[in-house]
Amino acid sequence: MKDIGTSIRHYREINDLTQKELADKLSISPSTIGMYEQNRRIPDITTLTNMSKIFNIPLDTLVGANYLTSSSKDKSTGHGFFFFFFDDALKDVFVERINEVLKERNMSQEDLCNQVSFDSDECKGYLTGESEPPIKNIVELSQILDTSVDYLLGQTEPLTSTEKKMLNTFNSLNEDNQDIIIGKMKELLREQRLSNDNDLKKASGK
Repeated sequence: MKDIGTSIRHYREINDLTQKELADKLSISPSTIGMYEQNRRIPDITTLTNMSKIFNIPLDTLVGANYLTSSSKDKSTGHGFFFFFFDDALKDVFVERINEVLKERNMSQEDLCNQVSFDSDECKGYLTGESEPPIKNIVELSQILDTSVDYLLGQTEPLTSTEKKMLNTFNSLNEDNQDIIIGKMKELLREQRLSNDNDLKKASGK
């Protein structure tokens, strides 16, 4: 089970970044990166979001649900991991997105808050923007709603109506037919890449 510090170090290393290089990209000090990786400090949500972009991975992958359990503790305070939004715009996006998902799922705020492991009044505060959730609670909300942390925090765009139809159709297929569709998509991608390569060669006169 990886903690957040191990996760940050892992993705920094596979991206061939030193602590200083990552720090420069985030406009923070290398010693701060060191403290993150040692779990002596916990990154705020904005820093985590920027890290996920630098590592080119979803925020869900970086934070992971594994370490965000009710038993996870901040070593310096003894409290659960707690990351705050740092501007009203991000909080507004979260409130808008989570309520959009509730509408799509035909769920009420009360339905959602009755399913969470934390206090239901806290949950209601998150949904109205009156209070700001820790990242572990955002992860739990995303899991209950079967959506991603990235989507709830505005890091990915909403699906278009066409994309939703395609996804719904795909999900209604059995596993064998899904495998066939995935295989065909890979085949089409290979053909498209070859076609693009040929077009580039023609344009360059080779």
